[in-house]
Amino acid sequence: MYDLVIAGGRVIDPSQDKDTVCDVAITGGKVAKVGRNLAQKGAARVIDARGRVVTPGLIDLHCHIYPGLMRFTAYTPDQAGVLSG
Repeated sequence: MYDLVIAGGRVIDPSQDKDTVCDVAITGGKVAKVGRNLAQKGAARVIDARGRVVTPGLIDLHCHIYPGLMRFTAYTPDQAGVLSG
């Protein structure tokens, strides 16, 4: 049914005014559903997130990357952001 279910975590999603314990289901790399007691049967993978914070769709904008930072860094800052979200 879902590719991934992140179950029982504290879901914080300001865009939906949500701060509650529930599940997040992922299908095709996108958030498919957020809610309580989502079906885990048939999911390719289930992660037990009890006691953890889950932030669906959040992108971490903070990183330390710039040309020459490390000799093996092959990405520009723009590429790093796009490729790793």
